[in-house]
Order: sequence, then C-alpha cells, then structure tokens
Amino acid sequence: MDLPPTGKQMIIRSPRRRRTMAVQVSAGGTVTVHVPRRCSNQEVEEFLTARRDWIERTRARVVALHARYPKRTLTADATVPYLGTEYPLAAILNDRVDSDSGARATRLITWYRAEALRHLTTRTHHFAAQLGVTPTRIAVRTQHRRWGSCSPNGRIFYNWRLILCPPAVIDYVVAHEVAHLRHANHGPRFWQTVAALFPDFTAHRRWLQTDGMAFVMVV
Repeated sequence: MDLPPTGKQMIIRSPRRRRTMAVQVSAGGTVTVHVPRRCSNQEVEEFLTARRDWIERTRARVVALHARYPKRTLTADATVPYLGTEYPLAAILNDRVDSDSGARATRLITWYRAEALRHLTTRTHHFAAQLGVTPTRIAVRTQHRRWGSCSPNGRIFYNWRLILCPPAVIDYVVAHEVAHLRHANHGPRFWQTVAALFPDFTAHRRWLQTDGMAFVMVV
C-alpha cells in the first residue's frame, strides 16, 4: 500500500491468539498495524487498502495537531498546563528550577504523576460511590494511545497526562472508566451509565478527540 510519506508504517504480529487486525496512527504520524501471527502480507495489504481513506484523514489530523502543538521546550521561564490552566514552571517546581532541561522534565513528570494519582483517585471514588461499585486498583501510567482503561478484574489505569486537562474533561474519562466496572463493552447500556454519572459528557469527549492531542506533547 502506497501510504503518504509523512510517517512510518509498522506491522506488529501478535504472539498471542489475536484474531482481528487493528490500525493506529500515532501523534507523529506513524501507522501501526496489529495483526494475528499467521496473517499473510497480502491480507495485511488488503486490510490497509480498505482503510486507506481513514488512515490518510487521521494522519493528516494528527500531523496538523503536532504542528499546532509542538513539544514544548522547558526553559526556566516556561509555563505548563495543570488542570487546564497555564502556570509558571517555577511555581510548579517551588522555584527550584534545575539548570538542566532534562532534570526539569523529570521533576515535572514526577510531580504530574503524583498529582494525577491523587486527583484521579478522588474522582474515581466519587463516581464509583454513585454507581455502587469499587475498583480493585487505581493507578496512573505513561500511555500514548489511551486516556484510561479498565480491566475485567476491576483495575483502572489512567494516562497521567489527564492532569493537564480541564477538570470536566477529566471527570468524563473517570466516569467512562467507572462505567466499565458495570459494562465491559461500549453498548447502549454503557453509554446510558456514563450519561447518568456525567450528563454533559459529549462535549468533553469531543474536546479530547480534537484538542487532547496537545497534552500528549507537553513533555
């Protein structure tokens, strides 16, 4: 398949019993295809050809977002987002801004992760109590393709970068994952549960799809 040159193409063959193919486009425009181990090259080409229009549209969108929101340079006088608002980096780091940019990034991410776990734990318990459910674990991770996930055994994992987003957007993601404690799929009953927990979720879901990419590129 002749894909546009603005990115790479990766094919990952699953070592497990994967039965379906899936395609993802990263923030940098790389196309990643997950396929069953025994899938032929011809089958992969046919799969990509059938999805060519979607791939090109998605790649154009994420590349444009990358240009609009380039990765920031954490200078000593930089500002960084927290709960949807920009703050001076020096204020976040209590005026102890390292001279080395790598050290600044490390300290900032450590602070973000701690704040994300604190805030997301509080909001998860808030929505879980409304639904009468209890997660078995709440944790934050570095994730590049998901804002959150809920495992079949009740463990909820969040992308730590959520702490950069506005509070209402965070609440939508939390309500979404808590709803999965009741419904494993995305069927009508699942979305009814999300709406019951957080009625005004549609606009915030759309915001994540259009502007959320900006926060993947902060650090």
